[in-house]
Amino acid sequence: MNDLRHHRLQTLFKALKTAYQWFAQRWVLHPLVFAIVPIVSLAAHNAQEIDPLAMIRAVVLLIIASLFALFGLQRWIPDKQRCAMLCSLFLLLFFSYGHVYYGLVTQSSFNIFSRLGLIGNHWLLAGVWMLLFVVIVIGILRSRWDWESAGRLMTVVALVSLFLPLVQLVRFEFMRIRPWPMPLSIEASPAEVIADSEPDIYYIILDGYGRADVLDELYGFDNQPFLDFLTAQGFFIADQSQSNYVQTSLSLASSLNMEYLDTLLSTSDAGENPRLALMRMIRSNLVCDFLEKRGYQIVAFETGYRPTGLNHVDRFFTAPRDAVNPLEGLLLETSALPAVQALASKLGVPPYYPGYQSHRDLVRYLLDSIPETVDLPGPKFVFAHIVIPHPPFIFGPDGEEISHDFRFNFMDGDAYPGTREAYRTGYRDQLAYLNSRLEDLIRSILADSAQPPIIILQGDHGPGMQLDYESAANTNMQERFGIFNVYLLPGFPPDQFSPAVRPVNSFRLIFRYYFGAELPLLPNHSYYSTWSQPFDFLEVHITSEQ
Repeated sequence: MNDLRHHRLQTLFKALKTAYQWFAQRWVLHPLVFAIVPIVSLAAHNAQEIDPLAMIRAVVLLIIASLFALFGLQRWIPDKQRCAMLCSLFLLLFFSYGHVYYGLVTQSSFNIFSRLGLIGNHWLLAGVWMLLFVVIVIGILRSRWDWESAGRLMTVVALVSLFLPLVQLVRFEFMRIRPWPMPLSIEASPAEVIADSEPDIYYIILDGYGRADVLDELYGFDNQPFLDFLTAQGFFIADQSQSNYVQTSLSLASSLNMEYLDTLLSTSDAGENPRLALMRMIRSNLVCDFLEKRGYQIVAFETGYRPTGLNHVDRFFTAPRDAVNPLEGLLLETSALPAVQALASKLGVPPYYPGYQSHRDLVRYLLDSIPETVDLPGPKFVFAHIVIPHPPFIFGPDGEEISHDFRFNFMDGDAYPGTREAYRTGYRDQLAYLNSRLEDLIRSILADSAQPPIIILQGDHGPGMQLDYESAANTNMQERFGIFNVYLLPGFPPDQFSPAVRPVNSFRLIFRYYFGAELPLLPNHSYYSTWSQPFDFLEVHITSEQ
């Protein structure tokens, strides 16, 4: 007992000693704080799209790099306070560069930098940043300031800079995991319509996959060979289908809860953040709840788009990272790296945007891994959201890698950084690659399944070549709402399948037939809403469906 008590006292003493040493030297630790402020700030600002766990590796590496920089500088500059100040100011300049270059700053800052010609001008901005750093170095080395007091001030600034995004991040995460109230309860018959059958269900969302007539008319793409393949495998083709909503989160919040969003919103207060409300609707959805209660295992995949990443389910698969993850890519692309790339491009070196490779690896991982879930035991619901053929266009028609001269992003519609012709070509080529991979995926699932599975391949919305995120009048509604929507429904009577079925009714149809659920089909509606006001719905009527 005494030995145990002695050991505990020793451990406590060591902890106190470590804490004392930390506080005794705290005024030179601001570089370590400033090293992680950029990644934490990016995680907080992009919490709606990127999992904050993605920042762990970058935080560790940046702290290690900062320690090496501090120790290295002390070989030439004995004063550790000056070394720390140099490191902190270098980090501020390095990680702020890309934000200024791309104009990712507040409106008032944007106006100032724009008047000075710094936004979008590598040579001028890099020159100003280098001049600032040289002035800083000379000032620090020659001045006789009270550097300990300056270090205290920098530490306070650093801690405040870290504290604010951390609070924002923690608050967002706390709100995100709160379940959204279920919009309805499902009464199911005790006896299943298909006796002793609990088929595996695959719900595969193909982001931005358009309907065949839209692809032919606007993109010159003949999708009939792929549709013929699907028909031969037993799929029903909903060739008159439209999406219910114009954006991914809106569409999936509706389809996974089998309700229109005005009904979902009436069950709770959406608050001031509609994107957060949509994440909660998708996370605590009725489809997963219903199937879980019937003994299904819920399986989901990392998607690269956080609102659709159901990482709390029974089995959640993440892609191994050979390249940087999306948050790390964003960190690099908003640092001074673009300036180095601009210089390298003059020497014939193509620009490197790591986000594209990360996304490419993830898409390949999803297409390779979905068929492997067949071997998981018991009945299962497999949900996978694959962000293609939606931009960015990273694959050619044969799967070749496509490079870009602009930073990685998921921008679509009028926010797409290229021309309409580039969109048309990139979309068409990426779709050709996707179709070939989907054929292999479907063959694999069907060949390895012990009993015929249910498979839904569905576009969450159509393409966005002629989409205006803030204007219904400037949007081609037929393009954006006309979706690819196909179903493999074993034993389902063909005369009960409507070619105009929409996502909101997908699982109402399935649960009615396979589980005896008392779910009437909802009337067909399609709603446009802007990106800035996603819950301000405008019903649209597209006559081509009739």
